[in-house]
Order: sequence, then C-alpha cells, then structure tokens
Amino acid sequence: MSRSVRPGVLVVVVLAVAVALSSLWFLRRDSPSDSIRLPREMSEIAPGTADPSLRLGLQVYAEKCVPCHGTSGRGDGPAAYLLYPKARNFSSGQFRLTSTQSGLPSDADLLRTLKRGIPGSSMPPWGHLPDSVLLALVSAIRALAVEGRVATLMESGAMTRDQALAVARDVLAPGLPAEVPARPEIPIDLSSGRQLYVTGCAPCHDLDGRGLLKRDLKDDDGYPIFARDFTQGIFKGGSEPDVLALRITRGLPGSPMPGLPYSAEELWAIVDYLGTLVKPGAQERAEQSQQILKPVVADGPIPRDPGDERWQQIESTFLPVTPLWWRNDRIEGVNVSMLRNSEEIGFRLEWHDSTADVHQTSQRSFSDGAAIQFSNADDPPSFTMGSLGRECDIWYWRASTDPLIAEVLSQTEIIHPNYRDDHELPDTVAKDAAFLTATAVGNPVATTDHARSFQNLQAAGFGTLSPDGPEDQIIEGAAQRTSLGWAIVFVRRLQPTHPGDVVFDASRPMHIGFAVWDGHNQDRDGQKSVTIWHRLRW
Repeated sequence: MSRSVRPGVLVVVVLAVAVALSSLWFLRRDSPSDSIRLPREMSEIAPGTADPSLRLGLQVYAEKCVPCHGTSGRGDGPAAYLLYPKARNFSSGQFRLTSTQSGLPSDADLLRTLKRGIPGSSMPPWGHLPDSVLLALVSAIRALAVEGRVATLMESGAMTRDQALAVARDVLAPGLPAEVPARPEIPIDLSSGRQLYVTGCAPCHDLDGRGLLKRDLKDDDGYPIFARDFTQGIFKGGSEPDVLALRITRGLPGSPMPGLPYSAEELWAIVDYLGTLVKPGAQERAEQSQQILKPVVADGPIPRDPGDERWQQIESTFLPVTPLWWRNDRIEGVNVSMLRNSEEIGFRLEWHDSTADVHQTSQRSFSDGAAIQFSNADDPPSFTMGSLGRECDIWYWRASTDPLIAEVLSQTEIIHPNYRDDHELPDTVAKDAAFLTATAVGNPVATTDHARSFQNLQAAGFGTLSPDGPEDQIIEGAAQRTSLGWAIVFVRRLQPTHPGDVVFDASRPMHIGFAVWDGHNQDRDGQKSVTIWHRLRW
C-alpha cells in the first residue's frame, strides 16, 4: 500500500538529514571520533548504548576542551595552571555568561559562548565548527556538570547515586529566562548614568573605569579576581548595549559582580554612560575568529630580510592573540604577510612590543619569541601544541638565542660575576647548573648554542616539545627590532624532509596558528599569547 507524506513531515526529514550530514562532515578520518578514546570518567557517562549526540559531544570535548577543563570538567586540565581567569568548573554551576533567572546557562547561552569564546580570557571561539557538533558539545558539558555534582553529593555517603542524580539535575536546571527592562522611549540622561555609576560601580571599577584599585576581590572558588577595565573596551560576553544591560541586571554568577535591580531609566543610563568609557573597536579587535590565509605568489626568491620592501608591497592580515594568563598590558595581535614561489614559502610576522627582552640569564629575565604551528589534519588537534598521537609541526624563534640580537654569554658574566671563577665552580657543567639552570637540564628552548636561531620542533601536547635533528632543520629566517616592536621572517622549502613536517599542498588541509612571548611580562614556555587555528590555502 502506498502512503503519501505530508509536507511538514518532509521538512522535518530533510532537516534531520541536513543535521546528520553536517555531523558527518566532522566525523571524517582525522576527526576525534576516529582517534580519541574517551577517558574512564567520560566513558561512564556515555556507554555504547547512550545518545550518539552525547557521545559525539564527549569525543569533541576530549579533543578540544580537556587540556583546560580536564576529563571530568572540573577546570583541572593539564593547561589549567597556565590560565587566568581559571577554566570553568562545570560541576559548580557557576557559569558567568547566563541569561536566566536562576543564573544557570540555557543551551542557547552555552552555544553562544562556544561560538564566540570569552574575550578577556583564554576561552577560544569554536564558531567554525558545525552547529550540530557544538550542540553535541553543549550536551557533553551538561552531562559533565551533572556527573561532577553527583560525585560531590555522594562524597559524604548520605545519598545514593539515584538520589544524587535527581538533586544534581534539579539544581543545575537552567530555569526561566531573565527579564531585562526595555530601553525607554524617553531620552537617556548621561549625567544620571554617571551618578549611578559613581555610587554603584566605581567602588570596584574605579571612577575612571579602569578597575585598578580594588585588589581584594575573589570569585566563589576563592581565586583572586579583578574588576573589568572598561577603558580597554573588552567584555567577556560582548560590548553590545543589550548584553551590557543583561550583565548589569543579572550579574556574573560565581564572581563578586552582583545583579543590580535598577529601573529601566537607571539601567539604560548606566549602559549609555559605560559606552563613553569604552575604547571604540577594542572588542572587535580582541575577538578571534577563524580566517582563511592565502600566500601571495612571488615573482622571485622569498626575501629573508624583514625590512625588504617586497614585504611592504603585499597586504598583511591582523590576527588577534590572547594571553593565556590574561592581562591588560598585552600584545594585541600579529600582522602576518605570506609569500610563496615554486620552491619556498615565507611568513613575515610583525607585532608591537615596547620592550626588547633579549637576554635570559637570570631567574627573573625572560626572552621575547614567536612561533608558527601547522597541522595537515582535516580536523586539527588542540591548538595548545597538539595532543597525543596528533602531532603539530612548529617553527620557533627566540630573541635570546639569536646571535644578531643577543650576546648571552657576555650578559651572563655581567649578571653573575662568579660565572668565570674557576675556584668556586671548577667545571663548566657545574657553572651551567648553577647559573643557567634551564640550559643545564636540556630544555630545548633554553639552549645557548646559537648555530640556529630559527628551529623546527614537533609537539603532541604538553611536555612533548622536541627539536628535529640537525639534518632536518630546514627553517631559515631573520629578526629585526623595529620602532614599534619586532618583525621576523620564517622561510622553508615547500618539500618536507621530516615525517612530521607540514606538507604544503593544495590537495591537503593546512591549518596554521601563531604564538608570541613577551619577556617583559615574564612569558615563558607555555605562558604566552596565542591565536586559534586558521586555515591556509593556496
């Protein structure tokens, strides 16, 4: 018997197929589902019979989120010690960017945060992933939050798992949307807004909006926290007026920022006054989003000199960088220019840095530096230097190892007068162990061998960074101190020589990311400013 299909049903079927196909785009050979084995804590949440969307979300979480948030979602991943603000502990229920009466995030809140990231923190945007994948990730975050709360409730032994599960689900349920007073039709009085700001906001954010004076604030987990510097113009949830109105009305759960019950006239007067403190365009300049970068084809050889006029003749792309340990005194981004010919490819990086930190010869001195990382995976690994079994190719330059920039040995003798005292320290090994400790233990980025200031390294997650062998070091380049900061050039032959080298080929996916170290702000090792993954195309 034939049966007709109603139009409404057909639309639902088509939408379901479209969602499934968008997920399949993500579930390709190099995607997390093929290569990531869930940790035990996560496997117990999604056994083989569980919702496939939840399992997908946990697999994406294991690949993208574990380095910061940890396997159980408690904000204790291997990179957590590098981060400020701290990675969220989902089980606490203290999510900052919410729009509900309860202060707990709706699915739309979580999706918006995943897409946009959180400017002013190390939380990156994931808006380049399909919505179906991000919704699966939302399910995973909720499941981890519930499981974490269940574990906490059961610690005393007073509850069974079923009882704890019922309580956790109830406590962490989002609830109803918050109501924000609409902007009134009458003109806004900025003088009234300023007066309300002085009495309600200035005690933490200061009269000038910089938030520098109040230094005893802590979040609900006991970590130090600082009031937002409005003059920087960077807000975690965005700087749009309706978003600011929501934050003032609801506050930031888990932080000292309370919700303030203003009338519509008062609320919007404060919102408009805040707008006078904000640096125009700062939010847009700080927010990261995945870009497509395309090298310019060069007529001749790739110039090694950063000051060569051929670099000035091509357009550069500004890419924001985010310090993993957030600070207002930061490098905002790098300008990237690219040239290629039939044999080589070159990248010129330029960024503002008011101090030249070129020596690393005392415990409190750190070097400026920069790096580019690459991945040929369809879906690249974590942008935090890859992950287990998913290696990244890294090109690295460090000012303190550049013989044209720094004279490390002479500076060592100035800072440590006893370095050459053969009576006190009779052999070279003992001298290095006493005065150049990182060099003595073989840290690959603290070498005093200046034969190569530009290095090729490989990494598959934290603690795995290692240089290629001398015969595989094919990265060339040069650095130059400019009136505003640094300009450096990396050049490599297109043809790889090492199994881990990136393959530059239009038929292969090419992902690229950038990092800079600011020695003046004590950046070193994993403490740095980074971009997310961008796409490189021919």
